[in-house]
Amino acid sequence: MKNQNPLVSVCCITYNQEKFIRKTLDGFVMQKTTFPFEVVISDDCSQDKTRAIISDYKTKYPDLFRDVSPVKNMGSMENFFYSQEQAKGKYIAMCEGDDYWIDPLKLQKQVDFLETHPDYAIVFHEVKIWAEETQEFIKNNITRPVPETTTQVDMSEGNYMHTPSVMFRVHKEIYPIIHSYGHFLPDDYACWMLTAEYGKIYRMPDVMAVYRVGSGIWSTSKTIKNDLKYLSTISKLYVSMTDDIVKENLHKQITEMINSLCYVEENLNAIRSSKAYHLGKLLLKPFRWMKRIGRKNE
Repeated sequence: MKNQNPLVSVCCITYNQEKFIRKTLDGFVMQKTTFPFEVVISDDCSQDKTRAIISDYKTKYPDLFRDVSPVKNMGSMENFFYSQEQAKGKYIAMCEGDDYWIDPLKLQKQVDFLETHPDYAIVFHEVKIWAEETQEFIKNNITRPVPETTTQVDMSEGNYMHTPSVMFRVHKEIYPIIHSYGHFLPDDYACWMLTAEYGKIYRMPDVMAVYRVGSGIWSTSKTIKNDLKYLSTISKLYVSMTDDIVKENLHKQITEMINSLCYVEENLNAIRSSKAYHLGKLLLKPFRWMKRIGRKNE
């Protein structure tokens, strides 16, 4: 499938995901298409066996995989867009290294739609949700249901697409804007919002991927820290947008997030001032002291 001008670039970023990456890569290998596509894979300097597994697949499928892994750790947001900027395709399909595809015709179905509907910029589909902690499929309580066709206005109310389900038209114009934002999360929502400037969004009913909960960089990070980064993202998007309704919806998200963070802070202050909190700190002192002594003796 190697081609200097692939129609689709599958962009896959990964970091320390040796437990999942084979299933991800197998989902790419099994794709059946009438067009050439490439897999642009970027491992962000994993400390486990992820890079070795990628190397095995690249050796086995040299015409499919293009390894653009950085030599220094970039961080998930930078790597997300770095992989896209290496893409050669007219369309980009995203799938991070812990999620995986389950339909061999996924790429074909999405390309067929975009090729025949030039007024659409993004197409996504339904997914299964796998809870890594309990090892079971669960109900999708992460995203809200939306009509078949939506727009940037709908997206400005909050994300409703799972990353491994998305394919979009490449618009290189969005990357200078993204780079001007600096470091932020979530990277996918910013990408969807900016790309939706160029067309509508279509939802396919087909279930063609599995999205893991509790295994990725984003899902395992500290909640309050994530909320602050999300607030930063929404604020920067607000400045970039020109549509009044879009700006109004983003402003609602900003207000709700600030209120939520203020509520958390008020409750944290109440907890910190309680007798139980101070008693807990007192009881933990000996254990912290022993931990410090242990580190010195290592």
